[in-house]
Amino acid sequence: MLFIVGSSARTHPDLCNRVCGGIEIPFPFGIDGNDCYLNPWYEVVCNSSVPFLSRINREVVNISLQNGVLLIKDYVSSSGCSRSRQGPGNSQPLNISGQGSPFFLTDTNHLVAVGCNTRAVMTDIQPQIIGCETSCNETNSRICQTRIPEWQPQVAGVSLENHEGGNTTGVGGCRAAFLTSEKVNVPEPEKFDADGYAAVELGWHYDTASAPHVESLSRCQNVTAMGGTIFNTSCYCSYGYFSGFSYADCFCDSNYPGNPYHQDGCILIDRCKEEGRYKCGKDEICVNLRTSTKCVPKQRKSNPVIKGVLIGLALLFFVMGVFGLYRFLKNQKRIYQSKMFFRRNGGLLLKQQLARKEGTVEMSKIFTSKELEKATDNF
Repeated sequence: MLFIVGSSARTHPDLCNRVCGGIEIPFPFGIDGNDCYLNPWYEVVCNSSVPFLSRINREVVNISLQNGVLLIKDYVSSSGCSRSRQGPGNSQPLNISGQGSPFFLTDTNHLVAVGCNTRAVMTDIQPQIIGCETSCNETNSRICQTRIPEWQPQVAGVSLENHEGGNTTGVGGCRAAFLTSEKVNVPEPEKFDADGYAAVELGWHYDTASAPHVESLSRCQNVTAMGGTIFNTSCYCSYGYFSGFSYADCFCDSNYPGNPYHQDGCILIDRCKEEGRYKCGKDEICVNLRTSTKCVPKQRKSNPVIKGVLIGLALLFFVMGVFGLYRFLKNQKRIYQSKMFFRRNGGLLLKQQLARKEGTVEMSKIFTSKELEKATDNF
């Protein structure tokens, strides 16, 4: 899908109805109000459980995010049939033109004419003229098909003519002509006239000016800048220009399904929940990887009471260790100060004098501070 610059921002849709008639309507398309779709071109009207694109008035058959396309029902032009529509062989044109139109016809579509001596011509297509015609010689000749190129937004109609030119009349039997992306091998125009519609494939663009949605694309790998190389990533985008607009073409990796335009984006497949595919042992748990899974050992659960007791004991021993270290350092400081005061106050000199006078009557004795405190009863 393509992303074009030039639209107003919308709040991110989170609480919108995303299903109509069993058909999923993913963002940027939406049903319930302006905040559920990107801009009015993406508005889907859900009438009687049938989704219609509001701007082009066509029923929606399918919307694909991964392929960037949608299928719609377009009218069948018919003439000379029991239920011929839209007058003399012309259907209501498919108008995908207009300012800001995000739609274009993809090259998977082809113009089909069914019936005898039937000519189908595309109208309102510029600058080319495209058509095909059938004959009545053989059964296979009653069907003609021609591929159409991928076009920018415009009006595309189908005109049904006879070989002599001009619109068909009831003469010559039933004839039908239409655009479709499906394979056609039924030579009976009555079937298509009865259906009244054929499936047509439209490509669609995304408006990159619609912040904050563009912010979600910043996590996607830019394959244009990487020269087309794709590394392990959940989503990727290519960038370029189309019909005068800048665009980005973004997709989720096949292992990460989701919507690249959502804030949640592309999410890894939970293969571990696929019952019966990935089994681990009773002491193992399953872990998701990008393209596979692996089994890893379970972490053993510990008893919270025992865990609390162990933590408490560890804290107690830590506090006791800190207190013991404090007492040890304090005692070492006191011993150091005693030695320093002893030297400062002449203790060494006194010791030397006592040593020289050793053996004389006049003996002196050095008392420690504790001995003095004991002798004087702490006085």
